[in-house]
Amino acid sequence: FLDEIGELGLDEQAMLLHAIEEKRYLPVGADAPVAVDFALLAGTNRDLRAEAAAGRFREDLLARLDVWTFSLPSLAERPEDLEPNLDHELVRQSERLDRVVRMTAEARARFLEFGRHAAWRGNFRDLAAAVIRMSTLAPDRIDLDT
Repeated sequence: FLDEIGELGLDEQAMLLHAIEEKRYLPVGADAPVAVDFALLAGTNRDLRAEAAAGRFREDLLARLDVWTFSLPSLAERPEDLEPNLDHELVRQSERLDRVVRMTAEARARFLEFGRHAAWRGNFRDLAAAVIRMSTLAPDRIDLDT
C-alpha cells in the first residue's frame, strides 16, 4: 500500500511507473534488478486527475493506477463514525502506553460535540493525534477530562 501517492514528485512517479510496467526494480545498493509480481494499492487525499491536468502527476501513471477507484467520504462527512473511531483510538493508545486510557462522560460528550463540527482535515490521523495529545498530557491514571 502506497499512502499519499499524490505526494510523489515527478521523478519518483517515473520510477514507480517503470517498476509497474517492467515488473522489476533496482534495490538500493544492488547490481542487478529484481523481478517482482505485485498488485498495487495506493491512497491519496488529492484529486489525481486535477493534478495530472496541472502537470503535477503523470497521466501514464494515473492510467496504470486507475483500474479500481474508491472514494471514501471524509470523517467530517461521516459524523456517525466519530464515536466508534474514538473508541478504537482510545484502545490503541491504551495499548501503546500499556495503561488504560478512557474519557470521563463529560469529556467524551464535549469531545464528540466538538468532533461533529470539526473539519478533520487530516481525517482519521487528526482523530488519532487528538487522542495521543490528550493522553500524553494526562497524569498517570488517564481519565481524560476537559
